[in-house]
Amino acid sequence: MTIAIPELLVKSPGACSNVEIGAFIAFVRAGGEVSIQGLVERIRGAAALAFARLDGLLVGVAALKQAQASYRRRVSAESGAPLPVAEFPYELGWVYVLPKARRNGLSLSLSQSILATSIGAGVFATSRTDNIAMHRSLDKLGFESTGNPFTSGRGKHTLQVFVRHGAPL
Repeated sequence: MTIAIPELLVKSPGACSNVEIGAFIAFVRAGGEVSIQGLVERIRGAAALAFARLDGLLVGVAALKQAQASYRRRVSAESGAPLPVAEFPYELGWVYVLPKARRNGLSLSLSQSILATSIGAGVFATSRTDNIAMHRSLDKLGFESTGNPFTSGRGKHTLQVFVRHGAPL
């Protein structure tokens, strides 16, 4: 039995080719969790993008996002979780792994690689309350659940906020 080891690549959006940005967008859209309005600009405004390939094929993505102020306020208000930008300047997001590549720890690997670019800063994330696999990854990465579940603007499911505190200055 041969086990494929993923190739993980982390880049700033500005260092990505148009093909890489297009592939990243396609993966985010496939996840069905994100508004596509302004998506290209939000992706290009991220701090870093991560790509996972198996045997040369893209199988997963993740990002270290710089959340828009309006989004941050809405998530904080709806969950009751304070998310001050000074404490949590980044958001771990757009983590998506193709269904055929799941159950191999790729969400954890992608998240670890993208979080390395946060240089110890605090990070928040949201995850569907029924996405237990992602909750396990977040737990392994030092995130804690905070606030209350809230209804997603993209369907009938609920989301939970998770935070990972940064290193003290």
